[in-house]
Amino acid sequence: MRASQWAAASLVVLGGCTAPNDKIQQSSVVATVAISPSNISAQVGKTVQLTATVRDSAGTILSNRSISWSSSDTVVGKVSTAGMFAARSPGSAVIHATVGDKEASASASVVPVPVASVAVAPASPTVQVGGSIQFTAATRDASGNTLSGRLTTWSSSNTAAATIDASGRASALAAGTTNIVATSEGITGQTSMTVTTTPPPPPAPVASVSVTLASSNLTIGQTTQATAVTKDASGHVLTGRSISWSSSNSAVASVNANGLVSALAQGTATITATSEGVSGSGPITITVAPVASVVVTLTPSTVTAGQTAQATAVLKDAQGNVLSGRTIAWSSSNTAVATVAANGLVTSVAAGSASITATSEGKSGSTGLTVNAVSSGVDTLFVDHFDSGTLGDAGRWQDIVSNGASIASAAAEGITAPSGANVLKLTADGAAISHFVSTAATSPYEHLYLSWRMYRSSAYEATNHGLRSGGIRGSTTQWGSYGVGWGTAGSCPSDPNNVHQQEFMFAYVSDDPSNWAVRAYTNWIGEQKLTTNPPTCGGGFAMSAGDNPQATYFDVNFAPPANSWHQYEIEVQLNTVGQSNGWQRIWVDGVLKVEHANVMYRTTSGMKLWAVTFDTGTLTGSGAYYVDDVVVATKRP
Repeated sequence: MRASQWAAASLVVLGGCTAPNDKIQQSSVVATVAISPSNISAQVGKTVQLTATVRDSAGTILSNRSISWSSSDTVVGKVSTAGMFAARSPGSAVIHATVGDKEASASASVVPVPVASVAVAPASPTVQVGGSIQFTAATRDASGNTLSGRLTTWSSSNTAAATIDASGRASALAAGTTNIVATSEGITGQTSMTVTTTPPPPPAPVASVSVTLASSNLTIGQTTQATAVTKDASGHVLTGRSISWSSSNSAVASVNANGLVSALAQGTATITATSEGVSGSGPITITVAPVASVVVTLTPSTVTAGQTAQATAVLKDAQGNVLSGRTIAWSSSNTAVATVAANGLVTSVAAGSASITATSEGKSGSTGLTVNAVSSGVDTLFVDHFDSGTLGDAGRWQDIVSNGASIASAAAEGITAPSGANVLKLTADGAAISHFVSTAATSPYEHLYLSWRMYRSSAYEATNHGLRSGGIRGSTTQWGSYGVGWGTAGSCPSDPNNVHQQEFMFAYVSDDPSNWAVRAYTNWIGEQKLTTNPPTCGGGFAMSAGDNPQATYFDVNFAPPANSWHQYEIEVQLNTVGQSNGWQRIWVDGVLKVEHANVMYRTTSGMKLWAVTFDTGTLTGSGAYYVDDVVVATKRP
């Protein structure tokens, strides 16, 4: 046969005719068939194009050969006559390509579409304890197509609340929440599940409220506990109910959110508890506990004349409870030794002893004070820093004229006090205060010393004699009318020995408000006023424009600037009766400015030194002048 074929071929070539190429190929014998690709892997629903290559024994590709395609398992995948493989279900199959008696094969593996999401239903259910619920899981591919037949496992995040079996049925075990989780091919989905108990029956409403007070009678400052009991219509006690508290008179007794009642003032009140619109009340009475004892302490209890001490009183009731807010009156058993202000500040006056007493509601307590003399031998008779009480307290200033003299806060006045917090403020025309160092029928003092600090505000103006800042006067009676205690300038005393008309005064003088000067005015027997011709006596010696100032005429030669403090001192020694040996000295800021000697102040021993005074002259401005640190002693320290 092969010989005949070659013979035929030889015949074709010899005949000079060439057969078409496809006829030559068709006449070629198929030696091999190969399928590409030889291993197929595809997801369900996908297709893969296969090709079959046909060759002869020389390896030449033979075309236009009829190829027959087949699948060993058409359930897994089918192949078309054109070699298109379609994956149908998971599994494996063998794909065949046949040309004549030659055949090739390829393996095909079909895999399922992977799970991309898992949705659990129902979403967020609530199940009561003892119940169950069926959950389902929907698996989908990336395109959202539902995938069936996928293996799903179930779990519960809180098995104490609920468990779930392999089929997705959850059983509610205890109140709480859990997450129900479905897992397929490593992809999870979940939903929450709430387990509740069987709802209890609604609570019985409050039908009554009763209020009890641990004590229904209190004294101011005490407290007591109020208690409320709520009951239903059957009289059963109800617990856990919200209660609000109120007082019918919160100025007398207040009550807080916990029912604690506080006694605030004397009177009665009703304490009310309210729950669910139902109220109950209890009355309470607040009384004032009377003072049963007063204990006084003094710090320090021993001072030197001129010093201060603070007295403190502790008030207690019969049970020993400390009482507050009570009125206390202070007194001294010997005001010549020490005085006490309304706030308990004790000011020592002279050497000696005194009892300082506090009285409240008829009960008193006392403590002793010892005042030692100044070590230099100087007896301090009176000290006032104006830091306690009012001017008239405890006989500090017995003679006060007009309302232009007052104690003022230095800070409120915009100034700084040389000591303490307060100062004496003088504003009104003719305002004056006097302190009598002796109130006995006969004064023992023939020698006195007065020291003070003074401050003039820049707004202060005066038209005549500016202000009489401080002075010592001989007078057996308190201030009567102007000119009685001080004499009248330019007029002779009707009786040179009349103690009412003797003065030793140190003054600011200004006939021109812009030209302040410091001079002294003093009455003495036979004094003369230089501006008259012939010279005449005057109620005080005044330096005026026509006078010839000399040191012996008490011209201090000091012009104090405004808005500053300066210390002034004056010391007076009365003359021996019948002799001209009296004298007067004046210091400014510690410097001796005036020394007037050989003066006859008196012709009778009845004239003594009685008082010190601060007053104003004739004012036109709106300002004030201030005084602080007043000291009266038997002589200059």
